[in-house]
Amino acid sequence: MAGSLKKLASRITGGQKGFTLIEMIVVVGIIAVLAAVIVPNIGKFIGTGEDGAKSAEWESVQTAMNAMMAESAVNTVPASSSGSAAIQDWTSVPTAVTNSEQPLGAYLQNPVTVYLYCYDANGQIVTQGEQGGGLTC
Repeated sequence: MAGSLKKLASRITGGQKGFTLIEMIVVVGIIAVLAAVIVPNIGKFIGTGEDGAKSAEWESVQTAMNAMMAESAVNTVPASSSGSAAIQDWTSVPTAVTNSEQPLGAYLQNPVTVYLYCYDANGQIVTQGEQGGGLTC
């Protein structure tokens, strides 16, 4: 039985082993179609991740500002002044009313943020910008 299957296979393939050109073209075509579908979706996931990270950092900075103001029992902070550069290093500013309270950086896990921020006197983050974007408040 096994011998007859070998004879049948050799008659069909003509005794040659390997893939035909048509088979290879079909396989390459299938891979190209899959790549055309998958690559744009991966790009969407990368963009969504960056937007999520930006939003999460915004919320983290705003929560830290709220915690600083609540712990210091103040309603206002010195706002970022008009025309000043946005803040990314929170180690020294803002502090609530006097310098005896801890600066906002003490309320953040990492006091140097990826994005730049401007805030108003009520402690609300009003602008978030890209690093190197020259954001002014």
